[in-house]
Amino acid sequence: LHLLTVDQQKGAMYSFDGGATWNASTGITSDMGFGVGVELAMSPVDPTLVFAGVDKAGGTVFVSHDGGVTFAEMPGSPAYCSGQCYYDNSVLADPVDPNVVWLGGSLCGIWKSENALAAAPTWVNVSAKSQNCGVQSENWAEGFVHPDVHALAVVPGVSSHLYAATGGGTARTVDAGLTWERLNSGVATIQFYAVCVDPNDAEAVYGGAQDNGSSMR
Repeated sequence: LHLLTVDQQKGAMYSFDGGATWNASTGITSDMGFGVGVELAMSPVDPTLVFAGVDKAGGTVFVSHDGGVTFAEMPGSPAYCSGQCYYDNSVLADPVDPNVVWLGGSLCGIWKSENALAAAPTWVNVSAKSQNCGVQSENWAEGFVHPDVHALAVVPGVSSHLYAATGGGTARTVDAGLTWERLNSGVATIQFYAVCVDPNDAEAVYGGAQDNGSSMR
């Protein structure tokens, strides 16, 4: 049984005997910040193919072609979890096409590569308006998916249908990232950090939320 995990001291680790013994992968070193942010994704199509999102330079993707024994940095990966790889770092290998990889991160939401195994992979910010989050992420507020993507999941058997769990609820695409829909109707997704009551009106309550502005009741 082939298993993968992440150790805060040793980084990515692999086992080929169901967890009886473990070995540290090579190619991902401690100075890359794996103690706070490494995400692993094994390809369902080819278990020797493993992708790793690492807290290096705001988010860097590594790839292994031997089941996680060795990793090499993929050129051109976006800084998808910049400043928050410890908090929102998601990597998903497509269940049908080994060339397709999804990344979920901070301000700019979700990225996708359709040629991840090429010598020079290209990445598209599929959740940003016009696929452009801006040079300094200045267009993030216009994105179709809320920032802080914590998890990604594909519908089994329908790889064009993907769900994203974010800091502002759940989003879905049914066309491989071309369009997005937020699925938060009737769901309480706001996390409040502060609350106060109007001193002149006990019925007026204000709340400051995590990445979701302010609300009044």
